[in-house]
Amino acid sequence: MGYIGVEPALGRNREVDDISSSFNGSTTQFNLTVQSLAVSPGSANGLLISVGGIVQNPNTDYTVNASQLTFTTAPAAGLDFWGLMLGQGIDTQAVADGTITNASISGSAAIAASKLANFVTNNADNRVITGSGTTNTLNGETNLTFDNSNLKLTIGNPAIIQSSSSTGSLAIGGGNTNPGGQILFKGGNTDANIVFKAQAVVSSPAERMRIDSSGRLMLGSTSVTAVPIATTNRNPQAEIVGSLSGSNHHGSLSIRCTNDSANLYLGSALTSGNRTAGSVVFLLNDGTDYHPGARIDCANDDTTANNDTPGRLVFLTTADAGNNPTERMRIDSAGRLQIGTTVGWGSNCFLHVSNTSSNCFITISAADNGNSVLAFSDTAASVRGALDYDHDGDFLGIKTAASERMRIDSAGRVGIGTSSPGSYNANSDNFVIRSSGSTGMTISGSTGGDCQLGFSNGEDNALEGILTYQHGSNEFLLAGIESDSSIAFRTGDDKRMIINSNGNIFLDNTFSTTASNARKSYFTNTGQQYHGRNAHESYIIFQDVSNNNIGSITRGGGAGIAFNTSSDYRLKENISGISDGITRLKQLKPSRFNFKSEPSITIDGFIAHEVSSIVPEAIEGEKDGVITQAMLDAGTLEGTVGDPIYQGIDQSKLVPLLTAALQEAIAKIETLETKVAALEAA
Repeated sequence: MGYIGVEPALGRNREVDDISSSFNGSTTQFNLTVQSLAVSPGSANGLLISVGGIVQNPNTDYTVNASQLTFTTAPAAGLDFWGLMLGQGIDTQAVADGTITNASISGSAAIAASKLANFVTNNADNRVITGSGTTNTLNGETNLTFDNSNLKLTIGNPAIIQSSSSTGSLAIGGGNTNPGGQILFKGGNTDANIVFKAQAVVSSPAERMRIDSSGRLMLGSTSVTAVPIATTNRNPQAEIVGSLSGSNHHGSLSIRCTNDSANLYLGSALTSGNRTAGSVVFLLNDGTDYHPGARIDCANDDTTANNDTPGRLVFLTTADAGNNPTERMRIDSAGRLQIGTTVGWGSNCFLHVSNTSSNCFITISAADNGNSVLAFSDTAASVRGALDYDHDGDFLGIKTAASERMRIDSAGRVGIGTSSPGSYNANSDNFVIRSSGSTGMTISGSTGGDCQLGFSNGEDNALEGILTYQHGSNEFLLAGIESDSSIAFRTGDDKRMIINSNGNIFLDNTFSTTASNARKSYFTNTGQQYHGRNAHESYIIFQDVSNNNIGSITRGGGAGIAFNTSSDYRLKENISGISDGITRLKQLKPSRFNFKSEPSITIDGFIAHEVSSIVPEAIEGEKDGVITQAMLDAGTLEGTVGDPIYQGIDQSKLVPLLTAALQEAIAKIETLETKVAALEAA
C-alpha cells in the first residue's frame, strides 16, 4: 500500500489519551481520542492496549467500533492505562516540492477518506467547515449547514453580533436592488433598538414596528406613551398607534386564523387567590391624558394548583366625574353571574343583581304591541314556564307547563284559571280562582306555626280582622281585631248569626238583647240562654243518618226545659212489656262517690260497668277501653295510643226499669192490701 510521505515505522505511531480516570469496575465502553480529538483505529488489531501493566489481547479482551473502545471485563478503579494506535503517523517533511502532482491525486482512490479522518471532524450532513483551535485539525459545524439552497443556523441562542457601535442592518431583497424590507439593529450605550421597516411605494422602506431597549413593542409609533391606569402611570410593553383617519384606519389589532380558531392569550405566573391574571383596558382621552374608561379582568377565585385553575371574569366601568373603573359585573369560576355585587346567593343561584344604595331593576323592553317575557326552560330547551307581559293588552300572565295559569289584568285584578278576572262580582273580583272541576285554595304553614288570612282598611293598613289556623293548638280562629268588632254569618239576603264584641251569639241579624225582642235567639258569654223565634218555643233537635228526629232539647211556654228522646209508636216494633223490673232493679248498685277532679263534692250515682250488664243501652263505651292505632287511622278519635276511653251513663234510660219495678211493687202491694182487707173482714 502506498503512503504519503514516509512509510509508518516505530516511533510514528500515535499514543492514545489516558482513560484510566474513568475506570470504576462497571464501565466497559470508552471513547478513543488523541490530543482530545476522536480517532478511529479501524479494528482492535490497530491498537496496542495495556491495563494495570498487562498487555490486552485484541478482539478477546477488547473490541473497537469506529472511535469507541469496549472491554470484555470492566477495568477496576485505580488501574493504569496505556494505549498506542499503530501506523497512524504521517510524515511529510521528506516530500520535496513537486513530488505530489495533480496526476498523483486525480484518481478516485488516490486519497482515501480515511486518510482525512483525523484532520476534519464531524464531516457530514453538508456541515460548514471551520477551524477547531487545534493544529492541523478542522471541524464540521453541527449547527451550521449549507445545502446549496439554504444556510441554516440551528442553535439555542443564535446571534449576529456587530462589534461596531454603529447601526447594523439586515436587508431582504424583493428581486431587485431595492430592499423589500429591512431590520435595523441600532447599537450604542443609550439606544439599542430593533427597527423593522417595510416598503410601501417609495424606494426606501419606512419604519413599521420597533422593539426598544426595554423590550417594548411599538407598531405605528417610535415611543411608548405612559398610560395612567387608575392613579398610577403604567408604561405598556406594547403599543399600537393608528395614524390614519377614517373608519378603516383606526389603531386596532386583528387576529385571524383560516383553518382553526384565533386566540389571544393573557397570563400571569401568580398562584395565590384573588390575583389578576390579565386585563383588557379601554382608554378615554380627557383632552390631556388617557384614562381607563372600562376594564375587563381575569382573576383566580382561589389558589391555583396542578390542573386546578378556578378563574373569574370581572367587568369594570368608570362612573361620571371619575377616572378609576369600579367593578359592575362578574362571572365566577362556577359560571354564576353577579351584577352590582361580589357575593352570590348560593351554589344554585346563577344570577344575582344587587343595588345596596338604591332601588334595583331588571327591565325587559319590547314593542308596544309585543310581549316582554322571562322564560324558564328545561334541558331540552323547551319553554315550560314564563312571566309574560302583554304590552298590547296591558296584562301579566304567569305560565306553567307552557300554558297560562294566572293573570293580573290592567286594573290589578288577579285571575287563577281564568283570563277575565273582571267578569265576576264587582265587589269581589279582585282575586278570582276558577276551575272546570273542583276549586280550592290552601294556606300551608309549619307544624308549630299559624296560617293566617288578614283583613285591613285601605287608609292606615291597620289589621281589623283575621282568619287563623293555629297548628300548635289545632284551633281555627275567626277574629275581629277592633274593640267594637263583630263576626257575622250570612245566608241568602240576611245575616243569620252574629258574634258581637262581648262574645254574645245572636241567631239573627241584630245585636238586641232586650227581653221584649221575642224574635231573637242568643247566647251570652256567661252561659245564660235567652230564647226566641217566638214567645213559647225554642229547641235543639237531634237526627239520625236518615234525617229522622231522634231527640230534642226544647222549651215550651212556661214548662221549663224538656230533654226528649223520640218515642212515637210509629218508629218502633217488637214491643213487649217488662216483667222482671224488680229483679233487675235489685241488681243495680247505687253508690256515693266524688270525682278525682273535684274531691270536695260527693254525689249519688252508678258505676258505668256495673250497670252495663243490667241496662246496657244506658252505657256508652267499654270497661277499661283505650285508644288504638286503628281508631287513630280511621280518624274516629284523637289522642295517643293507650289513652283511656272513659265510659258514660245516660241515667234517664233507667227510668223505664224503675217504672216497671215500681209497677210490679204496686201490684204486689195491691194484692196484699186485698188479702189484708179480706182478713180484716173475716
